[in-house]
Amino acid sequence: MRRRSTRAKTASSLFVLGALAKRAPGSEEGLGATTRNPLITAGSLLFYLYGIIAVVLAIPGILYIWSTGQLPGFFGIRFWGDALFETTWGIQGVMIFLIPWAVLGALEILVGVWLWRSLRIGGLLALALTPVAAIFLVGYGDPFGFVVVPLRLVLVILAWKSLS
Repeated sequence: MRRRSTRAKTASSLFVLGALAKRAPGSEEGLGATTRNPLITAGSLLFYLYGIIAVVLAIPGILYIWSTGQLPGFFGIRFWGDALFETTWGIQGVMIFLIPWAVLGALEILVGVWLWRSLRIGGLLALALTPVAAIFLVGYGDPFGFVVVPLRLVLVILAWKSLS
């Protein structure tokens, strides 16, 4: 029984690594050899990590607000509070807007994977999602997002010609 669970864990780990380790078009054989533009690599990682953070924070946040009726906090800092969504629609509005924020995060993960593979569709989706991400930046008052979102877009635009 233990052997099966180890194999299942190994298979799922290899699947994730395989999705991320795809080589860029025109690259040589081997995992280490790639011709991916370093700007695309950086942009891909920013989309991927920011998407994971959004999904990981949104789901427990929704459950916490649903069960307590308050915004979660850490050392006196209230997450998602005192910004446009809370001042306009209250705590329930913050909770409702966490659902599309999680969907946006899932799409950003997809953009990260596609950019990692140097696919132009990833760049197109990055361009399309940036205005939506800007709405959530203002709505939740995310200070890191005001740096990350424009930076990752600039990285993709600068390396646009390397996408296939």
